[in-house]
Amino acid sequence: MVKLLWAVEVLSVLVALVGVALIYLPAALIAGGTLGVLAGERALNGRREKT
Repeated sequence: MVKLLWAVEVLSVLVALVGVALIYLPAALIAGGTLGVLAGERALNGRREKT
């Protein structure tokens, strides 16, 4: 169930970034970079809680 929720979240973010890129590419690149940093922080936080 968790993997399905993760996949839906990733897919929705990708669709949103593509939608923004169709209008204004630099904004999509900035948003993608910001979301990448947030995803990395979430992954590190999840690993810290497990240990």
